Amino acid sequence: MLKYNILLLLSLTIWGCGAPSTSIDSPATSEIVVESAADSGEPMEDYLAPEDRIMGKWASTDDPNYTIEFLDAGVFKEYTNGKLQNEGTYKYNPTCEGYADKVDKEKSAGCLDVEIGKEKYNYNLLTFTETDLSYALVGGAGKTLSFKIALR
Repeated sequence: MLKYNILLLLSLTIWGCGAPSTSIDSPATSEIVVESAADSGEPMEDYLAPEDRIMGKWASTDDPNYTIEFLDAGVFKEYTNGKLQNEGTYKYNPTCEGYADKVDKEKSAGCLDVEIGKEKYNYNLLTFTETDLSYALVGGAGKTLSFKIALR
């Protein structure tokens, strides 16, 4: 008799708490699905912070001897034929603060502020993905410098 009372008690407990139901319309799922950026079909730049996306060494698509490098702590380096030419600092400026009125927002992926010695340069980022980078000097003659990632 005790055996039947325990079974009855368990049945009532499960029924009272509401056992999980499964049906064709609402299947029970116990599987966790993890989707990476590569699986989603979304561009990787949607997942990486701009500060991480710019890090690395970039090779010019116009001049194979010219490379630039963005390092931790905002360090910027410029090389020609592998020799360091300039070193300075950089900061990603997503809204082009301070000169936004001089930038075509439709063609901008943010801006890059670079200081080399006492010189300050503001660049409009025209292309800014994990593999491609192009920019033009804000207020400049319109020459665009284009790069491909060489080393991350």
